[in-house]
Parts: sequence; structure tokens; C-alpha cells
Amino acid sequence: MFKLTRDGLLDTDPLSMSPPFQADGQATQTLGRHYIERAMQGENAHFEWLHRDREGHVFPCDISLVRVPVSNRQMVRGTIIDISKRKAAEQQILNYKTHLEEMVRERTAKLEELNRELEAWKCLEIHRPDGTSLYTAR
Repeated sequence: MFKLTRDGLLDTDPLSMSPPFQADGQATQTLGRHYIERAMQGENAHFEWLHRDREGHVFPCDISLVRVPVSNRQMVRGTIIDISKRKAAEQQILNYKTHLEEMVRERTAKLEELNRELEAWKCLEIHRPDGTSLYTAR
């Protein structure tokens, strides 16, 4: 996922493997420390995060941080799941939805236009047996 060796991964600060800002525009360093502090206080932190691999490619992740007591220390264990495929599928569904909504708007507008034209032409005529008009309604 990060294109690092195990040792390279262990020697790297997790926040340095992220772009400077997250998807919502917040600074990575500030937001990352906030989530780590929450986990250190015993809260389970679960959130979406942008990470960056060794080559600079940014990808979305699902992150869970949990405090883990180890001997006389408190540590935070992080679980990272690459959600790139899920995000791409969500974007594809959103694109389909937007396209379908536009098609519905276009079809609705066309039907409304046709109904107006039909109303303009709609009339009722009643004729006498001799063919003269008895009643006309529009």
C-alpha cells in the first residue's frame, strides 16, 4: 500500500505518509494529532483519511485508532484499509445518478412542452346533422 519495506514503514511517522491537507481542507498534522489524542484518551477513533505512498500517489483510507496498553506505556494501534476501489465505485454511482436525474429533467421538460402543445390544439366540436357547428370548446 505504501510501497515501503517493513523496516521503512516502522521508521516512518504516520503523518508524514499523508498529503499536507486532508480532503476536507484541514491540515494533516493538526487533524492527525487530534485523532491520535482521542485514541490516547481511550476513544475509538474511526475516520476516512488520505495517505500517500512512497512515490507520492495519494489514496483514500479507512482508519481505526485504538489505545493499547503495553507494559507501562500506552500505545495506539492503527488499522489502515485502502478504500480506493470503494470510492471509485461511489463516484461512478454518483455520476450515474447525476446523469439519470438530468435525463429525467430533460424528459419531464419535453413532456410538459408536449402537454402545452396538446392543450393548445385540444378542442371539442359538436355538429348538427346538417354539418353546421352547434358547440365548440377549447
